[in-house]
Amino acid sequence: MPKFSTDTRVDTVIVGGQIVGSSQVYDSSIAIKGEKIVAKGQNSYYRRRIDT
Repeated sequence: MPKFSTDTRVDTVIVGGQIVGSSQVYDSSIAIKGEKIVAKGQNSYYRRRIDT
């Protein structure tokens, strides 16, 4: 999954959550465009932000 870039434009960013993988858990934000998660990381341009 790509990381955020300064030119990434998305619909929603979920900030302050955790991503759970098969062998690790880490703090991160995710970007959603349409109905798909399109990036993870810290920065993006967004229409809506959700803080967890």
